[in-house]
Amino acid sequence: AFELSRMLKSELTVLYVCDVENDEDYHSSSNTESVINNHQQLLEEFCSLNLNDKFENLDITATVINGKNIAQKILSFIKDLNFQFLVMGTRDSSTFKPMTFGSITNKMIESSPVPILAIPPTCKFKEPKIIVYTSDFEEDDIYNLKELVKIFDPQKSKIIVLHIYAYEEHMKHERLIGFQTLLAEKVSLDNFYFELIFSHNTFKSLQTFINDSNADIVAMMQRKNKSEFKNMIHKDLVKKMDNNTHIPLLSFNTVY
Repeated sequence: AFELSRMLKSELTVLYVCDVENDEDYHSSSNTESVINNHQQLLEEFCSLNLNDKFENLDITATVINGKNIAQKILSFIKDLNFQFLVMGTRDSSTFKPMTFGSITNKMIESSPVPILAIPPTCKFKEPKIIVYTSDFEEDDIYNLKELVKIFDPQKSKIIVLHIYAYEEHMKHERLIGFQTLLAEKVSLDNFYFELIFSHNTFKSLQTFINDSNADIVAMMQRKNKSEFKNMIHKDLVKKMDNNTHIPLLSFNTVY
């Protein structure tokens, strides 16, 4: 997150949600403020240790807030702030067990008003030169691609818009041209590339394409405007990608 913020010339806020009443220090002091202050110091020391510099020399903000429902507290925290996206790990750092999709990450992906960048535990920082965005040629895709360009504008990343269809679409090329025309009204297409793939196994084809294209980030949208059955299938695909991809997953939500 730190390296990415420096590359994008963005401000970084490191957030920790502490359940004060269940904290071991709370029972001895019974002082919420002192527990928060203690965790604030620990968070700053954590940042300093992992970034190999004194905290005051780091261009980041560390914040500790109190709450039991972590996802809800994060949503409340970011509600009125102008964050471009959230960075979250896909494993619990305290137990190093995979986070299930009934967990914080799942709740955030489904409810966050900003994109979520989920980082696999073995992922090392790499400049995102190639980003693959999966598209259904919908209006929401145009909005998300505009946001994607805005986020990674300093990097001038190559953006591949990928459409995988499981049944023969007679108007697929016409839809692509129409989508490109609408997208060109919002952003320059200089760094955009478009790919169409026919496949009955969307997940496998997507993984293969990511590997073959040497993608650095895969971006997907939680699509809520489909039928209930198709919506369930797409959510399963996003979950599969988050659990299996070796590169960061940037998830957009249709609530934007």
